[in-house]
Amino acid sequence: MSRRFRQICSLLLLLVLCAGSLWSCRQRPLSHFGGGPTGSTLHHFAEGLVGLINQEDLPFRLVLNRSGGSLANLTEVNEGNLDMALVYAGDASLGSQGKLDLNLPPTSHVRALARLYGAPAQLVVLQGSAIHSPRELKRRRVAIGNPGSGSALAAERYFRRLGLWREIIPVYLGTVMALEDLEKGAVEAVWEQSGVPSAPLQAFARRTGLRLLDLQAGALASGLFEHYPFYTATYIPAGTYRGQSSDVATFQDAALWVAHERVSAEFIAKALALVFSPAGQKKLLQADPVAKDLSLELGLYGVQIPLHPGALGFWQQQGIALPQSSTEN
Repeated sequence: MSRRFRQICSLLLLLVLCAGSLWSCRQRPLSHFGGGPTGSTLHHFAEGLVGLINQEDLPFRLVLNRSGGSLANLTEVNEGNLDMALVYAGDASLGSQGKLDLNLPPTSHVRALARLYGAPAQLVVLQGSAIHSPRELKRRRVAIGNPGSGSALAAERYFRRLGLWREIIPVYLGTVMALEDLEKGAVEAVWEQSGVPSAPLQAFARRTGLRLLDLQAGALASGLFEHYPFYTATYIPAGTYRGQSSDVATFQDAALWVAHERVSAEFIAKALALVFSPAGQKKLLQADPVAKDLSLELGLYGVQIPLHPGALGFWQQQGIALPQSSTEN
């Protein structure tokens, strides 16, 4: 076989492979999915969700994008730069009403697909810290999350209701870097809004030791639940973190799966059926322990924005009662 002939055969093979790749892309268009900051529960769960959906023969292939968090995802989906994303229910609710207090227009193009898991607020200090309540954080540095993240927004709402926002020194750091600063003494408390258990907090508790502060008492006394009805009281069970011997009272938001209104209703319905199937739930739980909170029964809990048409059909088929706000346009 001549060298010239081998070169021609190699070129033809390359063209066939490229054509197959292009055909595959045409067959499964790319759809961009917003996750969260590096190391965050939001992003880790999104990785599991995208991986699960991409294993199936669905009309679109998802591409996971890192982001600044809930607020960034909400605005990017609304503007059509992301097709789908994970956001917090509180941010979605305020965004739909144009009440995010950031001079942003209402996020009127964002539609809800499902609630995925509860996201309790967790405020931690070192195990041996002299701080035992949020009110003892006056004039102290508190890491609250990346700028624009759901965690940082929730922290600001909470401390404002307590009248402490101008009394603390907020530090905008993600959980992993914030815990490094906590260990070094550069901050005295770390706030995280996430599913439990939080992997970074688990690792820190095993290595260094931490203590969770009660956030529920302050929430009740300040009228947080009346002012922000998407927040609900909850507890972080004893044993969630090493050294945690009792339940810790706090409040929670919920992580929502949302999409731009233009996304295919057929794709949405098929993706939801996959995720909420017994096999889908099992795979997600293997990817992230916060998926233990995933269930059909809680699938619309806390949803206060309109549902996507594909999601509307799916939930009606499941016989799940639809919140009034979820169908208003």
